[in-house]
Amino acid sequence: MTVAVRRVGPDDWRLVRALRLEALGDTQIAYLETLAEAQQLDDVAWQARATRGAPGGDSHQVLALQAGRPVGTAVSFVDDRAAWLAAVYLAPAVRGPGC
Repeated sequence: MTVAVRRVGPDDWRLVRALRLEALGDTQIAYLETLAEAQQLDDVAWQARATRGAPGGDSHQVLALQAGRPVGTAVSFVDDRAAWLAAVYLAPAVRGPGC
């Protein structure tokens, strides 16, 4: 099945939330927050995260979507000297077998 990759927009906050909670439940050790902490965030906080990763925000976040469902994400930050990859996640169903 085809996977489309695109930059998040402010209205994608529900997708951002769903995928982040899935990622924390799957591989919590890979992130700087816990699933319990993320579950406590209100809608305004999730809206701010999506806005931050959208064009004009201070980070760059992309979503991978398969049949409209979020299955992957990557987040990066750029300063005047470098780009920093902050988070990457792929849902288990779309991961490859590895090397």
